[in-house]
Amino acid sequence: MQKIEQISINLTPERWQKRTIDKNKSFYLFKYMEESNFFDDLEVIKEKKLPYIYIEHNENKKVDFVEASTGLVRAVPIFYKIEEKTLIISDDINKLINRKDKVDYQFLKEFLVFSYVLKNNTLFRDIKQIQAGEMLKCSINETLVLEDYFIYDEGDEFNVEKEKLFGYYEDVLYKTFELYTEKLKNKKIIVPLSGGYDSRLIVTMLKEFGIKDVLCVSYGIENNFESRKASIVAEKLKYDLDIVIYNPKERILLLNDDNYLNYLEYSSQKSSLGHMQEFLMMKYLNEKYNFTKEDVVFIPGHTGDFVSGSHIPYRLLNKSSYDDLKISIFERHGLRNSKNHNLLDNYPFKFKEQYKNIEYFDWRERQSKFIANANRNYDYNGYKWVLPYWFNDYVLFWCEVPLVHKYQKNLYDEYLEEKIFKNYCLDFDKKERINIRKKNNNYFYIKLKEIVHKSYKVKKIYKKFKKNYNPLIGYNDIGEDILQIAKEKFPFGNQKLNSIIDKELGSNRVNINAYPTEFYLSMVLEEHEVDEL
Repeated sequence: MQKIEQISINLTPERWQKRTIDKNKSFYLFKYMEESNFFDDLEVIKEKKLPYIYIEHNENKKVDFVEASTGLVRAVPIFYKIEEKTLIISDDINKLINRKDKVDYQFLKEFLVFSYVLKNNTLFRDIKQIQAGEMLKCSINETLVLEDYFIYDEGDEFNVEKEKLFGYYEDVLYKTFELYTEKLKNKKIIVPLSGGYDSRLIVTMLKEFGIKDVLCVSYGIENNFESRKASIVAEKLKYDLDIVIYNPKERILLLNDDNYLNYLEYSSQKSSLGHMQEFLMMKYLNEKYNFTKEDVVFIPGHTGDFVSGSHIPYRLLNKSSYDDLKISIFERHGLRNSKNHNLLDNYPFKFKEQYKNIEYFDWRERQSKFIANANRNYDYNGYKWVLPYWFNDYVLFWCEVPLVHKYQKNLYDEYLEEKIFKNYCLDFDKKERINIRKKNNNYFYIKLKEIVHKSYKVKKIYKKFKKNYNPLIGYNDIGEDILQIAKEKFPFGNQKLNSIIDKELGSNRVNINAYPTEFYLSMVLEEHEVDEL
């Protein structure tokens, strides 16, 4: 790798706050991640593994050294490239793209299959991104250094009985929310409230610590099951709830809305698909309420279910092969029914245990590039947000929980049901959740699911039935409409994309996110060529 002769930091000023250490040292924190205001000292920020960019410069104000991190879960995307011995770092990938740059064919295929580009890559070969848990370092006249300072699920596990684990979890849970509620007590807190346990736990802990100024928001079709459960939770905790009703027509209209297209580019950054589902919710809130944005903070439940163990597949619990791992990743994360498993051939898995490898992939790819990236909905609209389930101390606890207690969220669900929710009469669906856990621990039930999953006819019937309870109805119904609008709006890009899909993947989509992925990539290819076409 070549030595760097110049370092250029090209950030969007309104998104970052600069803090000065002395006349030659300073660091930048992302303005909209409210955890950036929890701590003043850079060493504490690094200890808590929050995103930052640290620089040292000489008397001529030229950068001599840079160190940058996107945090535990790539909460804030940071991109970089080396051009003519100059390292350029930016929060906006478009500042790094030259007119001659072409989309990389291989990375385009990865985006089509997963809705994000794998590892530290983007759609452009020479432009990289800093991964979750990764630190970039560079000094003038030295080569660029990348090092992993955190790997999810790495390290020793607790060797104690379940009751002690309950005690450990209670300690870290309460200390985490004690910190968050103390720092946010003067804010208006908005919680996207679903029917699940993660957002339910957030509002319960806010109530536990006496926070009063809370607005819960639920969205989806009228009378969907998520909103029904959210209504029960909000009523029992005496918090206000606003339900945003979605319909397919609104979603179609978005595709011709310049504001939405600007958001899609802002959130996707030619590396991972931006979230569509909360855009309408944010539009509704902006139109209905006259919030002072500095006084508001969003607390989503990202990604509490993952850190507590819900994404570990049964087939990887015992002796399993690399092929089992690849199949599991494609089944859980793939957007298309593709047999192109060689997309993972050079993936740098870290563990001997395949269940840990799928968690590693899930953490560094989907959770970081898609789920946590949903926070772009908030900062695009000028609002701050926090991620309590990715607070360092909380995550480190779950990295040490043994598999037997982590699988199917056994420890997490049982603790919440018995120690937290019962106190507020929020364990109303406890039996339902217990039955789900029992089913997912049953070998024969799991095998039956696998057989059903492979049956086209059964999947078609299931899809039709699913429309009756899908809380985000509209996405399933408008897939073909999305493709048609992409064809009309981006004719050249869509044609190029379809030629690649026909050649490499086929049109067998198995995930609704395949449609907006093709829409976004059609938009990208309308402007950029592909290097192998």
